[in-house]
Amino acid sequence: MIWGGAGGKYVNSRDVARLAIRGSAALAAQTVLSRVAAALGLVVAARLVGPKEMAVWAIVSGMGSVGWTVADLGMAASLVRERAEPELLAFRQAGGLQVAVVLLLIAGVLAGWGAFASWFSWAPEMPSLILAVLAGMVLRGVATPTRARLERHLEFTSLALVQAVSSIAQSLILVLGLLMNAGVWAFAMSSVAADGVALIITRVVGGSRFLLPTFGIGALRPHLSFGLALQFHNIGHLARESLTPLVLTQVLGPEIAGLWAWIRKTLEVLYSFLSIGWRVTFPTYARLGSHAEWRKASSTILEVAYWPLLLVTVALLGSAPWALDAVFGAQWRDAHLGLYIALIALVHSGPVSVALAGGVLADGGAAKLAALQFLRTLTVWTVALWTGPHWGVTGVAIGWSCQLMEDALGLLFFARRWRPSLIAYTKGMISGAVASTIAILLRAGHATAAHSVVAAGVAALVVVMLNLNSVRGVARLARTLMFGGLGSTAVR
Repeated sequence: MIWGGAGGKYVNSRDVARLAIRGSAALAAQTVLSRVAAALGLVVAARLVGPKEMAVWAIVSGMGSVGWTVADLGMAASLVRERAEPELLAFRQAGGLQVAVVLLLIAGVLAGWGAFASWFSWAPEMPSLILAVLAGMVLRGVATPTRARLERHLEFTSLALVQAVSSIAQSLILVLGLLMNAGVWAFAMSSVAADGVALIITRVVGGSRFLLPTFGIGALRPHLSFGLALQFHNIGHLARESLTPLVLTQVLGPEIAGLWAWIRKTLEVLYSFLSIGWRVTFPTYARLGSHAEWRKASSTILEVAYWPLLLVTVALLGSAPWALDAVFGAQWRDAHLGLYIALIALVHSGPVSVALAGGVLADGGAAKLAALQFLRTLTVWTVALWTGPHWGVTGVAIGWSCQLMEDALGLLFFARRWRPSLIAYTKGMISGAVASTIAILLRAGHATAAHSVVAAGVAALVVVMLNLNSVRGVARLARTLMFGGLGSTAVR
């Protein structure tokens, strides 16, 4: 039996799996809703602003993500990982620690205002934008104790509601701000609005379980070791994800940085679905008792995770460039090849990461993943800055793809004691290559919408027909989700 959720109940591994599946379904529904809203915001932004403003958006988002990662210190995740239920004071102190660090970051920005203004002379509003985003993070820290408890107890339906409402609010404020000529300030306004709305909804869904943060670290001392190791992992991740736009802007110029920002924002639709797996698998693995159960779970996760990526990839390769021009406009055509390269790398590495990263982390491998993160960051910067002056944004995409493959290979090595068979996954990828080739040949020499739609449809059909066994497996999983129910010992 395995430690369960609120109230100290115990659940077995089957119930944990079902809770994880239902949580994934709730987050998937939330992701669809949120991504539709975000996609509309991206389309509006792409048509109303240019590469320079996109670069500002990417840098502000990146700096905000770095600030939040620094403030987190890995404490919330450490509380989620623990087998025994942590005391409530630990959750409250985790939130208080985040609020304290964010306030220190705000003080740092104010103290270094002149240096920031000089560094971002091409975008003089940048320090004010960063300060506004950091101010919104104080609200996020207030919600941390309750959010961490919900995640620990696999209550992802409530978390999905919080994220759905806040992301819709963010996209709405972004669009309204751009239409009202707020310019780059619309980006900061939307971020602060999202944090505020998230806090309100967290208070509503938390009810009597809502916890306010408090200052102190006494109850967090047993969790510091894992938390700090995870912190280095997260910093390595954010250094790559969030500082890359800044590095590209300073070395290769705002134009290339803006083109890469468009690619990265376009890929966010797929990353959002992958993030469901990354978020759910970590607490799920932490509650499964043996490596045999991990192997079974990772096999199912791998099979399910690659399907959305594979179908979207072959459909896009079949319909491009018409589909991209129709949605985003022709001004981003110089970035199309880079998008294809990054997308192909993501479809190969993303499912492996979703299936294995949570288990490696739950197994105490935070330090290993931290080392891998810094290697990946060094790789993307080295390759991008070496090839960027010659190949532009395509060189950046090549560097990004190299680090994605490093991630997959590193995880396969770290999880070698319990990793699943890769036969079905490899077959799916081969079928994707075949289908993409067929689609490209079908639309060769034709730029009409009809040819693009037909090519995309044929490519998707070929993938499904070559992977019928996997399709049936996903269908069985869906039936389990819809009709299997929860065992009598499941957490309520």
